[in-house]
Amino acid sequence: MGKAKDINYSSIKTKDLIKMNFELLLNETKKFEKIKVTEICKRANINRSTFYLHYDSIYDVAEEYEGSLIDELGIDDVKEFQTINDIYLFLDKINICLKKNEHAYRVLLNSTYPKLFLKKVSKSFKNNAKSLVKKLNNTKYDELQTSYFISFYTDGMVTQIINYFITNDNNMTLDEITNQSKKIAKLFFSNYFNS
Repeated sequence: MGKAKDINYSSIKTKDLIKMNFELLLNETKKFEKIKVTEICKRANINRSTFYLHYDSIYDVAEEYEGSLIDELGIDDVKEFQTINDIYLFLDKINICLKKNEHAYRVLLNSTYPKLFLKKVSKSFKNNAKSLVKKLNNTKYDELQTSYFISFYTDGMVTQIINYFITNDNNMTLDEITNQSKKIAKLFFSNYFNS
């Protein structure tokens, strides 16, 4: 990510300027691959050496930009699931974040840029769900089966989100995807929850 070792006000300001111009270009070009360091530098009124003092590449800027979107979600602060309602709240938080930043995710997810958001959502969900299932049902807990079960559910949910942003061939809104994910979660985890 960021390279600058001495983080001072000037460095923070420069990084913010780079990210702001990255976001503007992302909105204009609609393609991550079309954004060039030269264009960011021109718009930010900085030279290339200043850019490279703070970032190794355009991918580092994109990762930091997407990281700030993820931070809004607070996914790193998600507590272990205790009930099916915790799963619902998790799905609602994802939905809110995606809707709030829909344009940015549409552009990022249509690019060849790694889908950091979805990887992070998937990892967080899998870890929390495994922990919950183990805690609730440790007498019947089969780690391999549970891992497969949770991965199957999570991968399906992530695929629906990708389809929404990239192909939009499922004709579902983000709210409908979230609601369907909740219904499937209830069926999916019914063996583990007394609901």
